[in-house]
Amino acid sequence: MMTTLIALFTLFASTFGVFIGLYEDSRDKIWAYVAARALLLAVSYGAAIAVFWFAPTAWWLLWRMAAMWATFYAFAKVSFILFANPRLTARGSVLGSLKKEKPIFRLPTPRVPFQSSQPQKAKTMHTPTKLLALIIPLALAACAVNTDVPSRVAVPPSFEQTGTQAGAIGQPENNLSRWWTTWQDPVLRDLVEQTLRENRSLAAAQANMQAAQAQADLADAVRRPQIGAGANLYATGKQDNPLPNGVRQAAGSINPQLGQADFDNVNLRSAALSASWSPDIFGQKKSDAEAARQVALGEAERWHGAQLMLAAETAQHYLNARSLAARQEQAAQRIGSLKNLLRYVQARFKAGHVSAYEVRQVEAQLAAAQAEAATLDAQRAAHVRSIAVLTGQVPQGFRLPASGANILANLPAAPQGATPLDVLTRRPDVRAAERQARAAAAKLASAKMDRLPRFDIQFAWSNGRIGLDSNLSSIAKSTGGLLSAGVTVPLFTAGRIRANIAAADARVQAAAAQYDNTLLTALAEVDSSYHLQRGLFDQRARAADAAAQSSRQARQSRRLFELGKLTLDQVLTAEINASQAQEALVRARLAEGENLLRLYQALGGGWQD
Repeated sequence: MMTTLIALFTLFASTFGVFIGLYEDSRDKIWAYVAARALLLAVSYGAAIAVFWFAPTAWWLLWRMAAMWATFYAFAKVSFILFANPRLTARGSVLGSLKKEKPIFRLPTPRVPFQSSQPQKAKTMHTPTKLLALIIPLALAACAVNTDVPSRVAVPPSFEQTGTQAGAIGQPENNLSRWWTTWQDPVLRDLVEQTLRENRSLAAAQANMQAAQAQADLADAVRRPQIGAGANLYATGKQDNPLPNGVRQAAGSINPQLGQADFDNVNLRSAALSASWSPDIFGQKKSDAEAARQVALGEAERWHGAQLMLAAETAQHYLNARSLAARQEQAAQRIGSLKNLLRYVQARFKAGHVSAYEVRQVEAQLAAAQAEAATLDAQRAAHVRSIAVLTGQVPQGFRLPASGANILANLPAAPQGATPLDVLTRRPDVRAAERQARAAAAKLASAKMDRLPRFDIQFAWSNGRIGLDSNLSSIAKSTGGLLSAGVTVPLFTAGRIRANIAAADARVQAAAAQYDNTLLTALAEVDSSYHLQRGLFDQRARAADAAAQSSRQARQSRRLFELGKLTLDQVLTAEINASQAQEALVRARLAEGENLLRLYQALGGGWQD
């Protein structure tokens, strides 16, 4: 009992002394806080050890450990808050600090703690009031980690541009998570869904997300007590007595078994139980766990962003492949018309009606058309191979399935009704930037807590016995336990902690600036995509009118040729012009479709949890 009292007094004196000496940064007036908590910790130590000391023996070991930890944690954390301000819980401030996370761009800019707008009143502030002003925020910080980083961006209520007249077919669609289902092309739908299932890059992003989640679980597990157990059993048959004869005879007078020349059975049995816990009194480990959780959530958003990008990339390659196939058809028609025109000009050259210059001119046009056809084929094959890679298939031997739908001629309408707030809460890159900022804020809180003490509790218990002969009688046995509690306080670190805090604060500012920039970029991309979609819609409408007019002229020139009013070269030239107008229409439809995909990305569509 006297040993216990001496240990308690020593623990109290050392803890109180190091807390009083903690004053590394002159700007942080925390000495009163840590002094008051030192008194409470000493009392909690005493209560915990008393519970352990006066509890029943070995059969109640687990109960003693649970009581010790519960007593320690209750006194060191909860009771201090009640001691500092008994009315605190009545106002619900503790529970209110554990509020649900909101997007940080919606949060108002918080006031700077401990900064008074009326400095003249600070001189008249009473000491208890100043003490409470220091204690209450720190006590609350131990219960909840604040990761809010206010944004300087004022989110507008609406966009300047809308998709009112930027659609082509059908009604506006708001189902952005699976936008490819609105394109009325089963081949595109199947390819995009296969990409989301089989893409290797997406699988790697998902694995990174799972690894980050495991790291977050690990950081949270560090806060919990660790308990280990072990056992050992050694047994042998016929065993000679290792004792010398003289010693054996003397030992035999005490224990007849020890005087035997050999033993039929020798066994050794032992069991051990150990436990360790570093109480997170000030919430540093909780801050580290929160930072790891935010990093894991950021990796989840990157996985969502990978879905968004890969779905749009698959659709883009598909649109290009279909447009190149349509352009190949137009090129084949144009090559046929040029061949007919070349034969006609060569015949007129032989008749002396045209010069060699006109022949060479038609030959050059034919060669250019043939070269363009070869280039179109190579480009289409490249897009098809890209689709194979995106869908997780071997490019060699992959063929793009045929589709009965003309996707370029039936583009869906642009989505409408999105607000900036909806877009910013849905876009994965904005959400990832928010998680990065919150993680930086949590790491800053952890860095500040390096100035505070760290505690450690260790417990070990073991039991062992040695038995001889078949009756397993024990000749030696032992049972022991050890309980230790320690505290570590940074007295002098040569400015390491201050520098680490400054670096963490700078990273918070950088993450906040990056988050603001991501917000601004997202807002600009939506309006730009809507604006461009409107222009491309008008361009495609004019290209369609031009293609229709060129086709009518080609048909009329053929009829006039049959009536003898036009020559063959005039007819062939009209057909070539019509083919070129149709190719221009395909290009316009492709540009509109590609921008529609960019609009989906700007709105944050194309991913699911």
